[in-house]
Amino acid sequence: MQSHYGDVRDDVTQILNGLLAAFSKQCPLREVVMDVKSEVEEGELLKDCLEVGVKDLQGLLVIAKDHFSGASKVSSRHSEL
Repeated sequence: MQSHYGDVRDDVTQILNGLLAAFSKQCPLREVVMDVKSEVEEGELLKDCLEVGVKDLQGLLVIAKDHFSGASKVSSRHSEL
């Protein structure tokens, strides 16, 4: 795990930078991405994620997907008003 950690961190950072570019305007999703990016840069979140099992990771992805889809629905409802 240690030998690939730098590569994984770089890939995750690139993904998060892409998300920040996609959410260029201030919104709740941008705040979440910025928080996650900060945690990745500090190193603890990514290390913790790499240590969980595959089933745990799948569960985390489902939770994140639900969170993001719920936040985008709320965001789109507000923009429609």
